[in-house]
Amino acid sequence: MSNKQQSTPIIGGHTPAPWCVDFGDNQCSSEIWAGEMIIADVHSHVTGAASHADATLIAAAPDLLNACQLALAAHENGANIDWRTLNRAIAKATGTKS
Repeated sequence: MSNKQQSTPIIGGHTPAPWCVDFGDNQCSSEIWAGEMIIADVHSHVTGAASHADATLIAAAPDLLNACQLALAAHENGANIDWRTLNRAIAKATGTKS
């Protein structure tokens, strides 16, 4: 993914989803991508699984935010919470299957 460009900040909100992780060849750094743009470089003092878990959690942030907002809106309106959306967001954040 080295041919992609750095993102420009979005005024008034975060970069739109989906975000994904490129772990590359380095055990201590990863890149978070939104489409064709790098939105974050993740550098860690830990290696392997912990570093990958940190980057995976960061990349899931928009999905987690969306799931929480939908759950809160459903709760406030007396509607059923969409547990599948919550489970998918949690699975993305933890790197597991929902």
